[in-house]
Amino acid sequence: MGISFSIPFDPCVNKVSQWLDMKVSYTHNLEKNLVALETTMEELKAKRDDLLRKLKREEDRGLQTLGEIKVWLNRVETIESRVNDLLNARNAELQRLCLCGFCSKSLTTSYRYGKSVFLKLREVEKLERRVFEVISDQASTSEVEEQQLQPTIVGQETMLDNAWNHLMEDGVGIMGLYGMGGVGKTTLLTQINNKFTVNPPTTSHHVAVIGAGAAGLVAARELRREGHSVVVFERGNQIGGVWAYTPNVEPDPLSIDPTRPVIHSSLYSSLRTIIPRECMGFTDFPFSTGPENKSRDPRRHPGHIEVLAYLKDFARKFKMEEMIRFETEVVRAEPAAENPKKWRVEFRNSGDISDEIYDAVVVCNSHYTEPRHALIPGIDSWPGKQIHSHNYRIPDQFKDQIETVREDGSVVFKNGKTVYADTIMHCTGYKYYFPFLDTKGEVTVEDNRVGPLYKHVFPPALSPGLSFIGLPWQVILFPMFELQSKWVAAVLAGRFVYDNWLADQCDYPRIEKWREQMFYKVFKRIQSQSSTYKDDWDDDHLIAEAYEDFVKFPSNYPSSLIEREYTS
Repeated sequence: MGISFSIPFDPCVNKVSQWLDMKVSYTHNLEKNLVALETTMEELKAKRDDLLRKLKREEDRGLQTLGEIKVWLNRVETIESRVNDLLNARNAELQRLCLCGFCSKSLTTSYRYGKSVFLKLREVEKLERRVFEVISDQASTSEVEEQQLQPTIVGQETMLDNAWNHLMEDGVGIMGLYGMGGVGKTTLLTQINNKFTVNPPTTSHHVAVIGAGAAGLVAARELRREGHSVVVFERGNQIGGVWAYTPNVEPDPLSIDPTRPVIHSSLYSSLRTIIPRECMGFTDFPFSTGPENKSRDPRRHPGHIEVLAYLKDFARKFKMEEMIRFETEVVRAEPAAENPKKWRVEFRNSGDISDEIYDAVVVCNSHYTEPRHALIPGIDSWPGKQIHSHNYRIPDQFKDQIETVREDGSVVFKNGKTVYADTIMHCTGYKYYFPFLDTKGEVTVEDNRVGPLYKHVFPPALSPGLSFIGLPWQVILFPMFELQSKWVAAVLAGRFVYDNWLADQCDYPRIEKWREQMFYKVFKRIQSQSSTYKDDWDDDHLIAEAYEDFVKFPSNYPSSLIEREYTS
């Protein structure tokens, strides 16, 4: 006797029809949505400007801006850049359409663009509807941190470097200098002022960071410090990356089945750090023990829970979470079709797939998720249990397993030694794995090597728009993440001094300060007065400094030239 069933036809047809209508509407209503996006964005900017004027009045009264207002303003700044990118591509995208928007010369491109416009319109509308009843509060009294005197005699340049580094720290807005007369306070203030005025021109970019583990967190911080707009994509529901432990394991113990549900953590329950905590932390945020965290793991080689707590402290200290989109997985990152110098990032959140355009992508995903397997003849037919260390958490599953020695369970090693085992655990490491990255063959992974990359960070054909943080092995990871991130952020800002890097490598004196400042002055003149910059300048004081240096090498310059420069 058969089983009969029926499917209600009309509801299915209605759902399919509604789905198709929604997809077609992205292109059919594109022109209308673009007009609405432009209009709503103008209204949002007007609202932002009104709010900024109010905040200025409140600050003059000694009040401080609420945190939610700052987050809203940052969001408006970020979305304004994205909207401008969409509007700049408007004419080219509209020309693709035909038959009143029901078809296109490139359906995929038009669909993606139309969907981005629609989603961005909804986001702008949501921001514009936001109402703030209170925008400020009484300013909290800040504690003044006194920097202890060093028991050494230092020169003016060292004092300038120390003062400048403190001013560049997050949260430092005011610095006081004290001391008796004649010790150089005025000179130091003048040098700090000069450093601000000649600081190199920087360029701000909209940057996507993939992963919110240790590498992604410090990359986001350094990028924001350089003035870039940053979005961090994290597929999990918390920060930490590989340090976010879960007791769950994959159903395939060897993690070979491509259709398996992937567990991204590879930590086992009792794991402790290999290197001591003093080396492990970021350079300006020590991984130390102290009264503020005395209830946690104080061991010099702590467990993974302590490392995750440290990363959470770091994120809290530098207000990282406002940049992170949790439970958002990047499924594709590729050069944008409309502008190969930009990057289209496609991501999944709650089942929905969206995409956005970025100036640069920094890849910080974990390298401890995709197991690597050794190729050993005969291992596929071995009758015992096999497991990769990726799926090991606790030893309970192996307790009291070996009761007898059986001939059909032997393992023969190259040296002739025979071991009878019930289980083979593959501790063979992991693969570099970037399933989301489409570089059209410019970056490949061969024999577990990622390349070609300059200094393990920038692929020459795609730099500086694409970079990788954390690829090298046998290094102290967190400080390396930090230094690589500083480099990437500086390169994107256009201020990395390549000459000094070469000088450091050769143990040679760095480029003189006057030479750097003169270069940046010229750079500014080129931007502001491109037709006259060669004959009109305002850096005579730097010329004087240059010739003070030149007299060290008198054989290279006629004495009459040097005398003329000093007497003019």
